[in-house]
Amino acid sequence: MNRVSTGIPGLDEIIEGGFPESSSILLSGGSGTGKSIFGMQYLYHGAKQKGEPGVYITMEEGPHNLWWNTQRFRWDLLPLEQKNLLRIYKFEPSKENKDDLADQTSKIIEKAQSLNAKRLVIDSITAFSFWTEKSSDIRYAVYNLINELRKLKCTTLLTCETIGGKNEISRFGV
Repeated sequence: MNRVSTGIPGLDEIIEGGFPESSSILLSGGSGTGKSIFGMQYLYHGAKQKGEPGVYITMEEGPHNLWWNTQRFRWDLLPLEQKNLLRIYKFEPSKENKDDLADQTSKIIEKAQSLNAKRLVIDSITAFSFWTEKSSDIRYAVYNLINELRKLKCTTLLTCETIGGKNEISRFGV
């Protein structure tokens, strides 16, 4: 099985060389635990060291904040964007404009296809709750999204916020 290096020091050695190619990995944790930076480092490493195009879909934190956070690590994203190796897209969920969750996941797939992305970060699937209130719909949407991304041979990192004080991996049983 081919592996996709994460670029996270020490992690690849622990997980047999990286994430399984074309897989989807769920990274869950509380607010402020570094999920977004983890995802950005995964994309930055792929683009800078491997020449692999990557897409970052943010649903909560704005692109400006992501850029600011990367400056702490001296990651220069602009040349990677200019070479079509990295794209950051902000999806704006709102309760007033409840688009169908299936439409939103289709837009994510379109963004990945448009760059021929080999790496994708979706930060975070917690925001899917803006498009539906049923956790079963979210599980179904994530399942379908993962299947479509696997067809694209895109290795995906999905983040999800956990609820403090609970021993759950995600809010939706994903």
